[in-house]
Amino acid sequence: ASGNLVNTATVTGPVGLVDPPGNNSATDTDIPYIDLVITKDDGSNTYASGGNVAYAVTVTNNSTFNLNGITVSDAIPSLVTTWGWCVAPCVPAANTSANLGDTINLAAGGSISYNILANIAADAAGNLVNTATVTAPAGYTDAVPGTNSAPDTDVNQSGEPDIGPPDGDVYPLGDSGSGSFFLSQPIVANGDG
Repeated sequence: ASGNLVNTATVTGPVGLVDPPGNNSATDTDIPYIDLVITKDDGSNTYASGGNVAYAVTVTNNSTFNLNGITVSDAIPSLVTTWGWCVAPCVPAANTSANLGDTINLAAGGSISYNILANIAADAAGNLVNTATVTAPAGYTDAVPGTNSAPDTDVNQSGEPDIGPPDGDVYPLGDSGSGSFFLSQPIVANGDG
Protein backbone atom coordinates (compact mmCIF):
# COMPACT_ATOMS: atom_id res chain seq x y z
CA ALA A 1 0.00 0.00 0.00
CA SER A 2 1.13 3.54 -0.71
CA GLY A 3 -0.43 6.97 -0.84
CA ASN A 4 -3.32 8.16 1.34
CA LEU A 5 -5.92 5.75 2.73
CA VAL A 6 -9.30 7.33 1.88
CA ASN A 7 -12.60 5.70 2.88
CA THR A 8 -16.12 7.08 2.50
CA ALA A 9 -19.35 5.81 4.11
CA THR A 10 -22.78 6.86 2.72
CA VAL A 11 -26.31 6.71 4.07
CA THR A 12 -29.40 6.84 1.80
CA GLY A 13 -32.97 7.49 3.00
CA PRO A 14 -35.99 5.37 2.07
CA VAL A 15 -37.60 5.80 -1.33
CA GLY A 16 -40.16 8.60 -1.36
CA LEU A 17 -38.62 10.59 1.50
CA VAL A 18 -36.47 13.66 0.98
CA ASP A 19 -33.33 13.96 3.11
CA PRO A 20 -31.55 17.34 3.16
CA PRO A 21 -28.18 16.75 1.47
CA GLY A 22 -24.81 17.66 2.92
CA ASN A 23 -24.44 15.15 5.74
CA ASN A 24 -25.25 11.87 4.01
CA SER A 25 -21.65 10.84 3.48
CA ALA A 26 -18.54 10.85 5.68
CA THR A 27 -14.96 10.56 4.49
CA ASP A 28 -11.95 9.58 6.56
CA THR A 29 -8.43 10.17 5.23
CA ASP A 30 -5.26 8.74 6.77
CA ILE A 31 -1.86 9.76 5.47
CA PRO A 32 1.08 7.34 5.53
CA TYR A 33 3.22 7.52 8.66
CA ILE A 34 6.74 8.18 7.42
CA ASP A 35 9.68 8.24 9.82
CA LEU A 36 13.21 7.84 8.54
CA VAL A 37 16.13 8.07 10.97
CA ILE A 38 19.83 8.52 10.17
CA THR A 39 22.77 8.36 12.58
CA LYS A 40 26.46 9.05 12.03
CA ASP A 41 29.43 8.56 14.35
CA ASP A 42 33.17 8.01 14.16
CA GLY A 43 33.55 7.01 17.81
CA SER A 44 35.70 10.04 18.64
CA ASN A 45 35.42 13.78 19.19
CA THR A 46 38.91 14.59 17.88
CA TYR A 47 40.88 14.09 14.67
CA ALA A 48 44.55 14.34 13.67
CA SER A 49 45.76 16.37 10.70
CA GLY A 50 47.05 13.99 8.05
CA GLY A 51 45.26 11.03 9.66
CA ASN A 52 42.00 9.35 8.81
CA VAL A 53 38.52 9.03 10.29
CA ALA A 54 36.18 6.05 10.00
CA TYR A 55 32.47 6.92 10.09
CA ALA A 56 29.52 4.57 10.55
CA VAL A 57 26.23 5.77 9.02
CA THR A 58 22.95 3.93 9.65
CA VAL A 59 19.53 4.60 8.06
CA THR A 60 16.41 3.07 9.64
CA ASN A 61 12.87 2.98 8.24
CA ASN A 62 10.54 3.47 11.23
CA SER A 63 7.58 3.99 8.88
CA THR A 64 4.48 1.81 8.97
CA PHE A 65 5.19 0.35 5.52
CA ASN A 66 7.92 -0.32 2.99
CA LEU A 67 9.50 2.65 1.22
CA ASN A 68 11.09 2.68 -2.23
CA GLY A 69 13.30 5.50 -3.46
CA ILE A 70 14.85 6.71 -0.18
CA THR A 71 17.83 9.00 -0.81
CA VAL A 72 20.96 8.90 1.37
CA SER A 73 23.59 11.61 0.91
CA ASP A 74 26.80 12.78 2.55
CA ALA A 75 29.11 15.40 1.02
CA ILE A 76 32.87 15.26 1.54
CA PRO A 77 33.86 17.95 4.08
CA SER A 78 36.45 20.56 3.13
CA LEU A 79 39.13 19.13 5.47
CA VAL A 80 39.01 15.73 3.76
CA THR A 81 41.20 15.09 0.70
CA THR A 82 39.76 11.73 -0.38
CA TRP A 83 37.40 9.15 1.04
CA GLY A 84 35.60 5.96 0.21
CA TRP A 85 32.25 4.49 1.22
CA CYS A 86 30.45 1.18 0.91
CA VAL A 87 27.47 -0.70 2.32
CA ALA A 88 28.44 -2.51 5.52
CA PRO A 89 29.88 -4.95 6.25
CA CYS A 90 32.85 -3.80 4.20
CA VAL A 91 36.19 -2.02 4.39
CA PRO A 92 36.12 1.05 2.11
CA ALA A 93 39.19 2.23 0.22
CA ALA A 94 39.68 5.94 0.93
CA ASN A 95 40.85 6.88 -2.55
CA THR A 96 37.96 8.70 -4.21
CA SER A 97 36.52 12.18 -4.08
CA ALA A 98 32.90 11.16 -4.76
CA ASN A 99 30.19 12.19 -2.33
CA LEU A 100 28.07 9.47 -0.77
CA GLY A 101 24.86 9.31 -2.77
CA ASP A 102 22.62 6.28 -2.74
CA THR A 103 18.96 5.52 -3.53
CA ILE A 104 17.60 2.59 -1.57
CA ASN A 105 14.46 0.61 -0.74
CA LEU A 106 13.78 -0.29 2.89
CA ALA A 107 11.12 -2.51 4.38
CA ALA A 108 9.18 -1.24 7.40
CA GLY A 109 11.50 -1.58 10.37
CA GLY A 110 14.48 -2.26 8.12
CA SER A 111 17.86 -0.55 8.16
CA ILE A 112 21.06 -0.21 6.15
CA SER A 113 24.56 0.78 7.27
CA TYR A 114 27.46 2.41 5.45
CA ASN A 115 31.15 2.59 6.31
CA ILE A 116 33.11 5.70 5.32
CA LEU A 117 36.89 6.05 5.55
CA ALA A 118 38.09 9.65 5.17
CA ASN A 119 41.67 10.88 4.69
CA ILE A 120 42.26 14.19 6.49
CA ALA A 121 44.38 16.91 4.86
CA ALA A 122 47.86 17.30 6.36
CA ASP A 123 47.25 21.02 6.96
CA ALA A 124 43.72 20.58 8.34
CA ALA A 125 42.79 22.98 11.13
CA GLY A 126 39.60 23.87 12.93
CA ASN A 127 36.61 21.60 13.41
CA LEU A 128 35.92 18.66 11.12
CA VAL A 129 32.15 18.79 10.54
CA ASN A 130 30.38 16.19 8.44
CA THR A 131 26.62 15.65 8.05
CA ALA A 132 24.77 12.70 6.53
CA THR A 133 21.17 13.15 5.34
CA VAL A 134 18.25 10.87 4.49
CA THR A 135 15.31 12.04 2.36
CA ALA A 136 11.90 10.40 2.00
CA PRO A 137 10.72 9.37 -1.48
CA ALA A 138 8.99 12.00 -3.63
CA GLY A 139 5.44 12.67 -2.50
CA TYR A 140 6.01 11.67 1.13
CA THR A 141 6.58 13.90 4.15
CA ASP A 142 8.56 12.67 7.14
CA ALA A 143 6.58 12.93 10.39
CA VAL A 144 9.78 13.46 12.42
CA PRO A 145 12.05 15.64 10.23
CA GLY A 146 14.51 16.28 13.06
CA THR A 147 16.01 12.81 12.59
CA ASN A 148 16.68 13.21 8.85
CA SER A 149 20.22 14.56 9.27
CA ALA A 150 23.10 13.46 11.47
CA PRO A 151 26.08 15.76 12.02
CA ASP A 152 29.40 14.60 13.47
CA THR A 153 31.90 17.18 14.74
CA ASP A 154 35.52 16.50 15.69
CA VAL A 155 38.05 19.06 16.93
CA ASN A 156 41.71 19.05 15.95
CA GLN A 157 43.64 17.18 18.61
CA SER A 158 46.78 19.28 18.06
CA GLY A 159 46.10 23.00 18.45
CA GLU A 160 48.38 25.91 19.25
CA PRO A 161 49.01 26.05 23.00
CA ASP A 162 47.19 28.78 24.82
CA ILE A 163 49.81 29.75 27.43
CA GLY A 164 49.89 32.87 29.52
CA PRO A 165 49.90 34.22 33.05
CA PRO A 166 46.57 33.39 34.69
CA ASP A 167 46.42 36.78 36.40
CA GLY A 168 47.54 38.87 33.41
CA ASP A 169 50.70 40.10 35.20
CA VAL A 170 53.86 40.91 33.25
CA TYR A 171 57.01 39.07 34.29
CA PRO A 172 60.18 41.15 33.68
CA LEU A 173 63.19 39.18 32.50
CA GLY A 174 65.90 41.58 33.68
CA ASP A 175 69.10 42.63 31.93
CA SER A 176 70.03 39.12 30.92
CA GLY A 177 66.94 38.79 28.69
CA SER A 178 66.03 35.43 30.18
CA GLY A 179 64.17 34.14 33.17
CA SER A 180 61.82 31.42 34.36
CA PHE A 181 58.52 31.05 36.14
CA PHE A 182 56.11 28.25 37.06
CA LEU A 183 52.57 27.95 35.77
CA SER A 184 49.96 27.32 38.42
CA GLN A 185 47.29 26.21 35.94
CA PRO A 186 47.07 23.47 33.30
CA ILE A 187 48.09 24.21 29.75
CA VAL A 188 45.11 23.89 27.40
CA ALA A 189 45.55 23.46 23.66
CA ASN A 190 43.11 25.45 21.54
CA GLY A 191 40.33 23.28 20.20
CA ASP A 192 40.78 20.52 22.77
CA GLY A 193 37.88 21.76 24.92
